[in-house]
Amino acid sequence: MLDFQSLEQIKYYPLAFRIKKLRLLTELSQTEFGEKIGISQTTISMWEKNKSQPSERSLQQMVRVFELPSDFFLDIEVQRLE
Repeated sequence: MLDFQSLEQIKYYPLAFRIKKLRLLTELSQTEFGEKIGISQTTISMWEKNKSQPSERSLQQMVRVFELPSDFFLDIEVQRLE
């Protein structure tokens, strides 16, 4: 399970960044991560470079692998209240 402080720091970043950061925080290679969610390493790389977006099914698998709420992966512009 990921620690709350790490998640708070990345939740306002673009989805591509969040995916890569979560993968690195869990010490998974792109290949290992892809195997866990049934996606190729090439596809993971495309997501992390923001050249394509995960499908709904892939997002559901990320929720399962990272044990996070689904809204963490929604690519919605979030404004911080200062």
